[in-house]
Amino acid sequence: MNDANNLYLLLVIQDDDAWIGNVCGFKYNERLWAEKCEDYCKRHQACSFEIIKHAVKNH
Repeated sequence: MNDANNLYLLLVIQDDDAWIGNVCGFKYNERLWAEKCEDYCKRHQACSFEIIKHAVKNH
């Protein structure tokens, strides 16, 4: 991600004690997982099961 050609904005939003990835809308308790999700989605145009298993369920 240090290469200028690969720079892009990681946008995660805090909402009711959860962090939401802007691309897919999955919610996470930790900002780190939301950022990993956002990064993976933007790089691969797909979700990572290893990342989304950390998502929280909507009530």
